[in-house]
Amino acid sequence: MKKQTISFAGKKAGVNIETIRFYQRKELLDVPKTEGAYREYSEDYIKKIKFIKNAQELGFSLKEIKELISLSPENCEDARCKVEKKIIEVNEQITKLNKLKLGLEKLYNDCLSKRENDCCPILKSLST
Repeated sequence: MKKQTISFAGKKAGVNIETIRFYQRKELLDVPKTEGAYREYSEDYIKKIKFIKNAQELGFSLKEIKELISLSPENCEDARCKVEKKIIEVNEQITKLNKLKLGLEKLYNDCLSKRENDCCPILKSLST
């Protein structure tokens, strides 16, 4: 199996060198050093870097990613449960964001329709 430098691995995985080093510091990626104190990144490590990056893009925390990495490839049930839990969390965040949006829209609409005595309804509402 061909081994590559950190720079090549980063380019191939679509991340920068500092991201790979960050993954190593967080113990998500354990690449052994060679005799010359360099690390060589095999295709397996590059796949693992992509796995971590993709999981982060889907909203998984580093702790959750570490748990996913520790699962055996046959352990689909636990992986599915972790994804199901993440879906619930995302739906809760969406609900909170929708409430925030409604509040902001109310402030905005109040500003358009209720301007009194040169007093901005938004600033007045936020101070009460």
